[in-house]
Amino acid sequence: MNIRCLTRRRNVFKSAISFLAAMLLAGCSGCSLITPSVSAVAPLTATNTVVGTFTVIGLNLPLTAEMQIAGGTCQTPTDRTTTGFRVLCTPGVTGSNVVTITTASGGTVIDASKTIAVTAPFAGYSASATGGCVYDNKTGLMWEVKTADGGLRDWNKTYTNYDDPSFEPFRNGWVEVNPTRAQIDAPTNSIGFVNSVNANNLCGHNDWRMPTRGELSSIFVGGVSPTIDSTWFPNTQSSVFWSSSPDASYPPFVWLVYFDDGYEDYGWTRNVSSYVRLVRTGQ
Repeated sequence: MNIRCLTRRRNVFKSAISFLAAMLLAGCSGCSLITPSVSAVAPLTATNTVVGTFTVIGLNLPLTAEMQIAGGTCQTPTDRTTTGFRVLCTPGVTGSNVVTITTASGGTVIDASKTIAVTAPFAGYSASATGGCVYDNKTGLMWEVKTADGGLRDWNKTYTNYDDPSFEPFRNGWVEVNPTRAQIDAPTNSIGFVNSVNANNLCGHNDWRMPTRGELSSIFVGGVSPTIDSTWFPNTQSSVFWSSSPDASYPPFVWLVYFDDGYEDYGWTRNVSSYVRLVRTGQ
């Protein structure tokens, strides 16, 4: 083989090596056979303003690849490889938001075909459209909110808890007697209070009632006093509230919930005055 032929082959080989090296240094941006691609982003749901971990899966991704969610913010990815990475992102807008994967921060778009469904964070409570009521989004119960105006629902008012003239005797001294209808319907008794609130159509409803022991305990919040979310339930006494749940072993006694420590007790007869908070089912 002559020298001129060998030289020509050597030059062709050098040119090929130079071309491949240039493509590698450029991250193969001009190599159509190994174009970066994204096959999946997970999860495809998120909660607005809540930081979440997202995983991007792809092929031939540059180690500088980044992710963004429309309307949100993402941190620098971790665990980067050519087949994917993980990243912490905080969505900032509810709705269907486009996810964009780029070669680097501010770099060329690799993929923008995926979307993430962003929902609003769960709100434990929401205010009624009208009146002094709070809706529990978890239990589906609407609660009366106490006032501090000296009116019908003032937080300083206490009540006895009679609800049947033929049952549930109370003690008059050492003698157990049944309550009269007048005592049950009295404005200072729980049922009389229920009747007055329903007559006033509180928050547009007339189906208010006494809560069960379980319902009353569902709004208990530990670590504070009173043991309740005072943002939604202002004017709450750190004291004892009646329920509608009788003691199964001795019906004259009724369960109560203490909103100073969350304790539950059934050792009170119905002629003792305690606090009341009404409830109803539905919005």
